[in-house]
Amino acid sequence: MQLLKTVHSEQLRDEIVRLMEENGIPVHVVYAGAITPFPTPYRAKIFVCLDHHVDDAVRLLKDPSHRVKRPVNIGTYRFVERSPVTRDVLIRWGWIVLGFVVLFSVAVLGLLYRSGRWF
Repeated sequence: MQLLKTVHSEQLRDEIVRLMEENGIPVHVVYAGAITPFPTPYRAKIFVCLDHHVDDAVRLLKDPSHRVKRPVNIGTYRFVERSPVTRDVLIRWGWIVLGFVVLFSVAVLGLLYRSGRWF
């Protein structure tokens, strides 16, 4: 995910998000203003979700008639992004990899201990 632009108005933010999503480029918006009890100027950062869309997004900002090379279906992207199944699979694989790392570390330490080359 790479930063595309920082905007200072909600209207500009909405226009950029609409332009990107209409052309198949998923974006993520993060409010970047300070949380204070006093009013502060609006500031938001717009990120391009997929790295291979960064060049197309920059060109699209300069020329709204630019054609994106590999657009994605935004509805499908949002569904998969928020899907608990996807998140559960990633968590499961994370635990499996962690388990293998721990087993490998224990095996290496055991071999070092048996060979007498213990620290």
